[in-house]
Amino acid sequence: MYISFGKRVIAWLIDALVIQFILQVFLIGFLNFRSLYYDFLLSQRDWMDVNLEEIGGIFESGFFFKFAAVLGILLSWLYYAAMESSRLQATVGKLAIGGVVVGEMNERISFGKASGRFFGKIVSSLILYIGYLMVAFTEHRQGLHDKMAKAYVVDKEHLAAYRTTMQKQMEDVVKVG
Repeated sequence: MYISFGKRVIAWLIDALVIQFILQVFLIGFLNFRSLYYDFLLSQRDWMDVNLEEIGGIFESGFFFKFAAVLGILLSWLYYAAMESSRLQATVGKLAIGGVVVGEMNERISFGKASGRFFGKIVSSLILYIGYLMVAFTEHRQGLHDKMAKAYVVDKEHLAAYRTTMQKQMEDVVKVG
């Protein structure tokens, strides 16, 4: 029922590619904006008192790399939290391996819980990635970030079968009662 460590690695690789693609689109847009902005300033400097060195400070490479890092974290957080708390209950990578993220009662997790799970990944990373390696050795295939958020990554088909069985059992209880 729980997704294995190997499959989760494959899902992570797919998600990393998706996030990189989205990040590159944003950064290319930013660079194009920067280029258009400089072109505009250069075209206006004859009649405007423009100090390109002062204005250009926000577009220096140091700023660009900080901007890219912050944007990468924000995009990653929104991607993981929004996808895992959506009706899909999974990111593109998890969908590709047939997995979904659920809470303790096999319910869809909230955006807040998905956010906690995402930021818990920072803790999983800081301790030499041991928080991720836990997936290979724990009973329910949970990483530290999963345990912190009280979440599980489970096989979508097994979950559907489990929910159908539980629904039938509930119907039987109602009929008897």
